[in-house]
Amino acid sequence: SAGHSWADFDSYDEFLLKGAKEWGKNVAPHIESISSAITALDTSISNLNPNPEEVNLVSVVRYHLKPGKGSTFSRIIKKFHKMIRENKREGYYAFSWFVNGGKGPMVALALFHKNWAGMEGPEEKFPAFVERVMGEEEAKKTWEEFHDTYRSIDSFTAQLRRNLSILPEK
Repeated sequence: SAGHSWADFDSYDEFLLKGAKEWGKNVAPHIESISSAITALDTSISNLNPNPEEVNLVSVVRYHLKPGKGSTFSRIIKKFHKMIRENKREGYYAFSWFVNGGKGPMVALALFHKNWAGMEGPEEKFPAFVERVMGEEEAKKTWEEFHDTYRSIDSFTAQLRRNLSILPEK
C-alpha cells in the first residue's frame, strides 16, 4: 500500500493484529509464497491523479534494470516526462524506485485508471507520441538507449476492492 511514512512502521504490529485473524482464515490458505519491498515514489517523474478516489485499477510495469544503468534510465524517463507535460498528454502515472526488497535494481511504473475502458489510453500510442515530438531519428536512438537500461520487464494489473481494503482515513 502507498502513502506511508517511516513513522507508520512504529505501529505496524498494531496494524497486523487488526487483520491477522481474517488474513489467517481467508487469505493465508491460498498463498503459495509472499514477498515484500519498500519503494520510494519519485514525484519528479510522476503525474499523480489529483482525485485519487477515482483510481480503481493500477497497471504496474516493473523494469529490472541492468547494474549501473539507473542514471540512464532516470535521464530518459525525465525526458519523456517533460515531453508529456509540455504537450499536455493525458494520463496519470507514477515511478517508484525499489529501495529494499525485490530483485534489484528495479523501478516500477504505475499507470492509474478509473475503469477498464480507461486502460485503452490516448488514441496516439506512446511510441508514436515520442516519435512525433522528437522526430524519427532521435526517437529511435532514445528507444534503443532506453531498452539497453533493463534486463527484463514484468507487469500486472491490480483492481482496488474497497470492501476488502484497509484504506487511509481522510
